[in-house]
Amino acid sequence: MVRLASLLAFAALASAQTGSWPQFRGPNGSGVGEGAGYPVAFGPAANVAWKAAVPYGQSSPVVAGGRVYVTATDGGRLLTISLDAQSGKEVWRRPLPRTHAHKTYPANDPASPSPAADPTGVYVFFADFGLAAFNTDGSERWRMPLGPFKNFYGMSNSPILSGDSVILVLDQQPGAAMIAVDRTTGKLKWKTERRSATIGWATP
Repeated sequence: MVRLASLLAFAALASAQTGSWPQFRGPNGSGVGEGAGYPVAFGPAANVAWKAAVPYGQSSPVVAGGRVYVTATDGGRLLTISLDAQSGKEVWRRPLPRTHAHKTYPANDPASPSPAADPTGVYVFFADFGLAAFNTDGSERWRMPLGPFKNFYGMSNSPILSGDSVILVLDQQPGAAMIAVDRTTGKLKWKTERRSATIGWATP
């Protein structure tokens, strides 16, 4: 399946003045972009900088450092894809193994969590693998296998960036927790159990 609508919107975002939408719901999670010059209307023939066909996924694209990053699935592969923000040309795609498959709602998809990115690279979470980071040139920086998870509808929690950490909520029942991972090394900095929490799908 071709996922064009999201990439059309982000092509317009990438050509605006700031060109940064580094994580789910934007720079501070409010869904509001910084800067000015964004188009207020666009469609098949209006304010479209480029179009790009990518494999199916349910994550939102993110923009940082002149790149658009998106996750997708292709058979048994979990894909992270990098595109040039100005041209839409694919720069690289990297697969991660689907090391386990947890039961999930039929309408959900392993590529539901959105990536988070900074000028040095991108951080992705797949429930069927775990957390990983790639540099801007596509080389793998680190990986942290996680799961399997017990969440009836599947995992959709997106990683966010705070300071030098990647923050991720791992909601399941039992065993819900929030973790912080060092952006550079991939080492676990802390883990806090959510003892009173039931299953949820919120991004922090």
